[in-house]
Amino acid sequence: MSAPPGVCRYCGITAAEIERSNSLGWQDKRRNCCTKSSCYKQEAATVRRLADAAREQRRKLTPAEVHAKIRGLKPKKGRAA
Repeated sequence: MSAPPGVCRYCGITAAEIERSNSLGWQDKRRNCCTKSSCYKQEAATVRRLADAAREQRRKLTPAEVHAKIRGLKPKKGRAA
């Protein structure tokens, strides 16, 4: 979900509404996520999911996974011990 700066990508609250509020602010420098608890949780889940995907890409393949890739097979889920 992409939103212009000054609009929360989860709930749609604008910068003007946040300025009028005493309890809300921006969670990030780009001003794309407000500090409502539901928006904060969604943003944290997104960041965690992206970090996990990046970590998965960086890990080394097991010999069985390399062999499966060479043969064009789908690698099995579990890693070899």
